[in-house]
Amino acid sequence: MIPRPEMTEVLASFGVEDGRVSTPSRHRPPTGRSVTSHALRGESAHGELNLAVLRTILAQGRQAVGSGSCELVVSARDVAGLPDGITVAHEDGAFGLLSPGHHDLRPRSAVLSLLGDIETAVAEHGGHGYRLLLTTAGRQCAAMSLAADSAGLRAERCRPLATHELRPLAPVDGAGRAVLCGLLLLAAPIRPAGQEERS
Repeated sequence: MIPRPEMTEVLASFGVEDGRVSTPSRHRPPTGRSVTSHALRGESAHGELNLAVLRTILAQGRQAVGSGSCELVVSARDVAGLPDGITVAHEDGAFGLLSPGHHDLRPRSAVLSLLGDIETAVAEHGGHGYRLLLTTAGRQCAAMSLAADSAGLRAERCRPLATHELRPLAPVDGAGRAVLCGLLLLAAPIRPAGQEERS
């Protein structure tokens, strides 16, 4: 994670120290099959990864960049309230299942892949649009990482879903519309009853 003072220098080097973000995509994200969960009620345990915690993390990431936020596709395995597989996370907090199953993820984890519309960014901001889009994705990822840390989860940069994995599910071609970055969320390890955390 980039510390705050250095982040200012990075944004200044990209010419976006004023906090501008990329233009929202002209393409509509796929809706997917609606995901509903009635199993989650009340507070979540610190370090637990479930649908309610995930919604909070995604909302804080979007709030950090405002209306120019990147689209999010979530690959999940063993996340309470969310089916295993690839879902699209809509801005209203709803999720739509695009494809079931995702066997190559660790249990109790999720990969957040941020998508951006390069074509729209360049059309709106010229050659600077692509850098603006990457900076927006980085800021959104950093905010989600901080939110995950506050929830007791581990967050690491990772390989997002590849374009060829998403192409059959969403309008992504790798050039005009592409996957920009990825963030892995891991739940805290489950400790056997009676075992205390070492400091």
